[in-house]
Parts: sequence; structure tokens; C-alpha cells
Amino acid sequence: MAGVPVGRVESITLDQDREDAKVVLKIENHIELTDDVLASVKTAGLIGDNFILLTLGSSDVLLSEGDEITETESAVDIQGLIGKYAFGGVE
Repeated sequence: MAGVPVGRVESITLDQDREDAKVVLKIENHIELTDDVLASVKTAGLIGDNFILLTLGSSDVLLSEGDEITETESAVDIQGLIGKYAFGGVE
């Protein structure tokens, strides 16, 4: 959050019923997240590691242990975009 590590990714699995990824986060106990927090997959630099950026919302409803973050944003495929640009695939 705000560029400060507040936890880590515990596991990543495939939810076959919903056909999407399920990411379990272990967040430090003193961090309070609201039910409208946004979780975005980001990349550190051009070819760096991925991380989850948590952006706080304005709700007063706090998440409890085991709750789901429903507002998510997928990662941009930087390497794919660079490849398209390098080989003339970007219009």
C-alpha cells in the first residue's frame, strides 16, 4: 500500500468453477482494509517481479480474516506490449 510492503502472497490457485485465479494474501495484523479496496497486479519495472498493489477505497466496512477482495485489476502484459512494439504490431 502506498509503496510500502504490508504482506505477501501466500498462494495462487485456479478456481475452476469461476475460471479465474484465486490469490491468498497474508496481510499484517495492524493493516485495516475496507470492503472496497482495489487489488491490482503490477510489475516492478519493465521486466521485474509482479506484486499486488492495494488501493484503499472510501467505505467504512472493514474486511475480516478470510473475506474476499472483489475489486480487482489484471496485470498489463508489458513484455507482450514491448514485443508487439518491437515487431510493428502496435497501431
